[in-house]
Amino acid sequence: MTSAQINELMLELKKAQKELDMLSETVLGGTARLSVDDDFRIITATDGYYRMIGYTEEESQSPPFCAKGMYLVVPQDRPIVTKALQKLLVTNEPTTVTYRIQKKDKSIAWNTAYCARVDVTGGERTVNVFFIDITDKRQTETTLESLINTIPGSLIRLQLGKKATMLYVNKQFYRQTGYEPEHLSTGNQLSQLFRIVYPADRQMVKAQFFDYVNSGSDNCVMEYRIRTRQGEVRWMHARAFRFRSDTETGQIIQLFISDITEEKLQREETALNEERYRIISEQTRDTVFDWDILKDRIHFSPVYEKMFGFLPPPDISIKNLTEYDIVYEDDKQNVEDMISAILSGAPYAETEYRAKRADGTYLWCRNRVTTIFDSKKRPIHAIGLLSDIDDYKQKTALLQEKAMRDSLTSLLNRMALQRQVERRLKKHPDRLHAFLLFDIDHFKEINDTQGHSTGDTVLKNVSTLLSRHFRNTDIIGRMGGDEFAVFLTDLPSPSTARRKARELKQKTAQFFESAPLSRPLTISIGISLYPYCGRDFQTLYQSADEALYQVKRNGGNGYFMNPAQRPHRDRGREKGDKTDNRF
Repeated sequence: MTSAQINELMLELKKAQKELDMLSETVLGGTARLSVDDDFRIITATDGYYRMIGYTEEESQSPPFCAKGMYLVVPQDRPIVTKALQKLLVTNEPTTVTYRIQKKDKSIAWNTAYCARVDVTGGERTVNVFFIDITDKRQTETTLESLINTIPGSLIRLQLGKKATMLYVNKQFYRQTGYEPEHLSTGNQLSQLFRIVYPADRQMVKAQFFDYVNSGSDNCVMEYRIRTRQGEVRWMHARAFRFRSDTETGQIIQLFISDITEEKLQREETALNEERYRIISEQTRDTVFDWDILKDRIHFSPVYEKMFGFLPPPDISIKNLTEYDIVYEDDKQNVEDMISAILSGAPYAETEYRAKRADGTYLWCRNRVTTIFDSKKRPIHAIGLLSDIDDYKQKTALLQEKAMRDSLTSLLNRMALQRQVERRLKKHPDRLHAFLLFDIDHFKEINDTQGHSTGDTVLKNVSTLLSRHFRNTDIIGRMGGDEFAVFLTDLPSPSTARRKARELKQKTAQFFESAPLSRPLTISIGISLYPYCGRDFQTLYQSADEALYQVKRNGGNGYFMNPAQRPHRDRGREKGDKTDNRF
């Protein structure tokens, strides 16, 4: 070989060395030459190698390192490295091994070592090793693996070809099915997956899956049952995707499978409850309604149309229910109070009101509502029952009316009159009212001389006269015996009360002018004014009673207005003698 050829070879060698150094500098790792016969002692190494392990070249030559590369390997991984090196020595074929090392700073790094063939130089066996730091890659893979194994579903990657192969299965699949990896590691793995499917669903799943594979569609969805290794039947929701891979051949299908057993059971229970709700709604005579509080929409059962003769307004909002011409005006406040109670968190509310029917009449209803709350105790739904209580209300009204009326005259009795007066005072506290209390002069004499039958006739005729003489807004009643009361409402002045008393006195005399009585019939009237003589029924009654006593003391057949409240005084024997006609 000429010197020129030698020089050319040296230049090529330097160029190759330079390229090797550049490669070593640009990767996370380096190269080293190891002595096979000296426990793989480091003969020489690049700067990249020393940067990778954190030691300098000088430090690596001193104890405890002593240039022994095996010293860096984590004890748990040394058997793996030893096995790879032994294979290299036996076969003298390049080999690769991945393991962990402990760097100078005590941190752990992942390495992949690519070992070349064994060379013999000057009687010493050596091997060149290329090291790459794969710590970041390994950590990324570990994080991804951990993430995949914690998702709430199975992840399976299949490679379809002459033989179906499972390229990847996460741990959740084995937790879901109860199987272990060794149960699915041999034979046609796709067939083994199909065997896990519940027998009644197996043919359907196969047909859907292969239709999808042959269709070229990007994805498909299936719902089916499986039987776990423990024999339990579970519902699954599977979504299949086509997976594009640059490193794997054939068709790659990725499956994500989630357990929907609880959801399926809840859906079935919901469907069953809805069917029960429908049957109950159709069979009951009451209207069932469902109020979605969050959406503020209400749905009525078909009975609504039967009750009222028309369909409920579409998309009705219960919050402004009273704005529709459905609820009777005087009852709207009851409905608004019930709605407010539910929205405020009451678990139950009830009210009664009148609702308009198709023919314009009103139907008495009882509305009972139960609230449904979310996990934060907020009202989100309400179920209600709208009942027809019209017959009950009419019967109750008749009974109440009968209880309020005097059996002889059909006028209000004392208790009913008192209630109506108190309500009127509460409703119109800023207006002028008058309380007239009167009785029939010498009524005991009529009973004693002409009989109680004649006395009863006189009392009934007086009630007829009162009903004709006073307004519908005035309150008329029989206090007992021959004593009557009239509450005049909303008067323009006190003189109006005196005028009405004077007219009553005159008309009474005229009315009984031709009556077959032993003497002309006259009355005595006591008057008290609201608010001057009192602000409640009892005080007004006592004041009018005092005024009546004043008329009686002056011989009767007259009227007197009490100018102010004075202590009650007993009118004496005549008043006490009137018990015969108290009913």
